[in-house]
Amino acid sequence: EAARPFAAGRGWWIDPRPDAPTPPPIGRRRLAVEPRTAFGSGTHESTRLVLAALEDLSVRGRSVLDVGTGSGILAIAADRLGARPVVAFDVDRDAAWVARRTAVEQDWPVRVLMFTGPIAAIGTRRFDVVLCNMLAEQFRPLLPDLHRILEPAGVVVLSGMLVAELESVRCDLRRAGMPVRDEWRSGEWASVTAVRCDG
Repeated sequence: EAARPFAAGRGWWIDPRPDAPTPPPIGRRRLAVEPRTAFGSGTHESTRLVLAALEDLSVRGRSVLDVGTGSGILAIAADRLGARPVVAFDVDRDAAWVARRTAVEQDWPVRVLMFTGPIAAIGTRRFDVVLCNMLAEQFRPLLPDLHRILEPAGVVVLSGMLVAELESVRCDLRRAGMPVRDEWRSGEWASVTAVRCDG
């Protein structure tokens, strides 16, 4: 009940009270994200870093996959920016339920396909952009899968790592065929954008 709306990135307005909406300031897009049990209320630096990266990626008309979607905030933000199609999944059934609840609380009809399951369930489908906001020890084992599901020259945004882990993550990504193109920092947290390179 004490939660208040706040600005994130250049153009987001995170509203934690879907039951009592607060209109966004001019030039900002409202995301209704009620704090629940799933990660991704928008208050953590790692989530804000991905929201900021999304604004720089020009995702309109591009396919986006949100790995470990949590509250669904990142997939829903990609949908708001015009990405098509957007797919989101989580291995936690409760998180997938929260993500669906978050989707129906928006001001527009969200068109995100959400499911519960592992990354292997994606099969041979490929995506232009992959979002992954989780701790480094969680996303490191997924790097071969992330490379596999990226389109050639596709982009992956990884967040949830500490600044102190950046150098080792850069090395891991280079070995996985996805060298880092950009990076962002907020306090002790960091996010990188990497690009699939073949050959």
